[in-house]
Amino acid sequence: MGEAVNLFLGRFNNLARHLKDGQFEIDNNLAENGIRPIAIAKGPSPACSQVLLFAGRQEGARRVAMLFSFLGTCKRKSVAPFAWLWGTFAKIQDHPGNRSAELLPVRKA
Repeated sequence: MGEAVNLFLGRFNNLARHLKDGQFEIDNNLAENGIRPIAIAKGPSPACSQVLLFAGRQEGARRVAMLFSFLGTCKRKSVAPFAWLWGTFAKIQDHPGNRSAELLPVRKA
């Protein structure tokens, strides 16, 4: 019981973050539901497996997760993913790094 209480206390600030900012979810169900079709696709289909296995290393996996997050946000905010991605690639080179949050798909809705 003590371990459970210590675990809870150690993560309390992160758990309560959604109370301070409504953009934070209390769980990751939306993210898991967003990638479920991709996770199912990696089953018997060799083409899907090859696409998903390109990550190869931890850094590649982080980049894939980031891309899935962007595309999931596009879907959630009704933003056309290809148009957002194309527009972002066109702007990113000249966009100030300290204002990169302006390019996120959540800002487009």
